[in-house]
Amino acid sequence: MRGICPFCEKECNIESIETVEEIKVRGEAFEVETHYLKCRVCENTFDDPTSDHDPLELAYREYRKRHGMMQPEDIKAFRKKYGLSQGELS
Repeated sequence: MRGICPFCEKECNIESIETVEEIKVRGEAFEVETHYLKCRVCENTFDDPTSDHDPLELAYREYRKRHGMMQPEDIKAFRKKYGLSQGELS
């Protein structure tokens, strides 16, 4: 695909790269899939500004799952079910 590189500021071919990276959350390592774009001219990698993929969020989700913690959407559903505000729940 073609795009503008934020490093060399040239319009060029941009390569999409998918890798698995290790991200540490509170001292524990989690392997998560990451997506980057790579400029074919200067070889720098950068985040895709149009993507909503967040490797850090995925690592934190896995941390919460591993430790039996509720996910944010579960907490919101719980509050809604019982008609509680954030302050009332805390």
